Amino acid sequence: MKQFRFRMNTDLNFGSGIIKDADQIIKKKGFKNMAFVIDRNVNSHQNIKDFLSRMKKEFTVHVFRNTMAEPDYDFLDEFRKELEKKHCDTNFDCIIGIGGGSTMDLVKGMAVLVTNEGPAINFKGFPEIKNKPIPVVTIPTLPGTGSEIAYNAVFTDSKERNRLGINTELNYPVLSIVDPSLSLSAPKKAVVSGAMDCIGHTLESFISINATHFTRELSKSAFLLWYKAVKKMESDFKDIQARTNLFSASILANMALNNVGSGLGGSFSYPLGAIYGVPHGIGEGMFMPYLTRLYVQRGYLVYDDLHDVIPQADTKLSNEEKNKRFSDYLDKAYDDLGTPKSLKEFGVERNAIPTLIKEIEGAFHEAPVRFDENDLIELFKNFID
Repeated sequence: MKQFRFRMNTDLNFGSGIIKDADQIIKKKGFKNMAFVIDRNVNSHQNIKDFLSRMKKEFTVHVFRNTMAEPDYDFLDEFRKELEKKHCDTNFDCIIGIGGGSTMDLVKGMAVLVTNEGPAINFKGFPEIKNKPIPVVTIPTLPGTGSEIAYNAVFTDSKERNRLGINTELNYPVLSIVDPSLSLSAPKKAVVSGAMDCIGHTLESFISINATHFTRELSKSAFLLWYKAVKKMESDFKDIQARTNLFSASILANMALNNVGSGLGGSFSYPLGAIYGVPHGIGEGMFMPYLTRLYVQRGYLVYDDLHDVIPQADTKLSNEEKNKRFSDYLDKAYDDLGTPKSLKEFGVERNAIPTLIKEIEGAFHEAPVRFDENDLIELFKNFID
């Protein structure tokens, strides 16, 4: 086994119903004066309302609402003004995000901006941070991104029409409280998008040139949990064990991805999201079956390990046949999940292809096989026509 570094910094507390103990878990961290950023879509969730009520009885709590599905840098600057008014008066000792991946990204952005001067756009990418960010606590209400245990935070540059984010290892959440039951009230489209994001992270981390034996074991476990969740959700979409598996898969996949980096598939979501508003999970995950099949057709035969963890798979097949069958299983799982099949529903037409090529071509080298402009044109035709 080659030498490797593995980053893992978050205190993870996981389990269905754990939100009822969240106040005591946070109390153990010693925080007393907190900013809560809550996704507007979970404002009425009774368990979250009860949690906030308990927190307000024992701590100093200021609540802010995230009204933006995909925050851009301009939104960060406006949100920062609201947050700083209270921070200057009370000096928050942590910032807590409750919601989907975008809300958790927002609190990471705020954690940096509240302690450092300058407009949000100045921190785009992987900036040098002068002052340590406020500690971040995450409470996700949707499975898929794994953002709850990652330092990355994705934001849109509306002027340049691309996404990059504010990324610093100083922003690893110090605490994450994951309660799969919080996701049961989420809209089906949002859950499906999260599941697509999860499988994107799983497959991209598994095939990364930077993957190690350790990260591949994480990716393999993530795939098995994801697959079991999808098969169960086909018959019972709100099955709590399926949601638990999906949250577990997304965390494991992000742990792997966070240590090896994304591949070609991850590059699709940025222009599609920034220019056309395609949700991040869909923009990344939509193309996974297509790309997997293409890679196998061109002789990239590494999916046999993933094939073999599928419960009904025939492990006695040849390596080549296992890889082909894996593509079939992936296609079927997408059908079972009811994933979007066309970019047209997001307003993407054929005339968008040249622009998308320009935005993505810099990542062609991240594919594990030969991949060029003609391949990308053919791919988009399949998802637009």
